[in-house]
Amino acid sequence: MIRRPPRSTLFPYPTLFRSYHVLDYKFDSVVILMFNKKGQICFVNSPRYVTQSLELELPSGGILKDETILEAAQREILEETGYILKDMEYIYSFHPSNAITNQQAHIVMGNCDEATPRKDFDHNEVFEVLWFNDEKIFNMIKKKKIMDSHALIALLYYYTILKNE
Repeated sequence: MIRRPPRSTLFPYPTLFRSYHVLDYKFDSVVILMFNKKGQICFVNSPRYVTQSLELELPSGGILKDETILEAAQREILEETGYILKDMEYIYSFHPSNAITNQQAHIVMGNCDEATPRKDFDHNEVFEVLWFNDEKIFNMIKKKKIMDSHALIALLYYYTILKNE
């Protein structure tokens, strides 16, 4: 989509940029920090066609029309991991790439309901479900094994703000 800048106090010179390109997202997205009883965080290994790679990511996805952030988190966890998410809490919202898109992402934190039998997950969207402890996550970030902005921002918020409270 191509847009023209509005005239406003924020953009007093709309002719400076005659037009700009926007990736227009109709729906927000949710990224989930799910913990197991060992305190490990759940990751998914997903094929990404744009980068032609398998990417280690936190479970995430779009929020459907008439769906709350927490409902979307529950649905995405079930679809991508086969687990049930419990003790959910909304913790933060951010714009992952505000120079080119209006997308807003919301971080939800919760625990894996390990008492409920695991259901099958969508193997077309996710190749495998993995659990990592803090040390392994830090090493993967240092070695650039986690490249997804949603995952990196959620982990940054968790480790710098929430874990230190």
